[in-house]
Amino acid sequence: MFKMQFINADTQEILREVDYENTNIINSIIEQFEEESVTDTFLMDSRMRLLKADYVTYSVVGSNVYKFFFKVKLHDVQPMLARGN
Repeated sequence: MFKMQFINADTQEILREVDYENTNIINSIIEQFEEESVTDTFLMDSRMRLLKADYVTYSVVGSNVYKFFFKVKLHDVQPMLARGN
């Protein structure tokens, strides 16, 4: 089992955590951010808030925890689900 964490680079808060059976998706994300120089994206945190995110870096803890660090701010527009409507 492999764990992927999206982390607020300023506060170290874990914004979202997802488990995967293999590293295919994780490796694809690393490739997009590192090799294709994609830096800005949108994230949905575990509380279903939409965040504007700028990729900073990633690290691997042990052999199965991948941490992706982002500078984030709450997006101006939030999905209705996040507002409880």
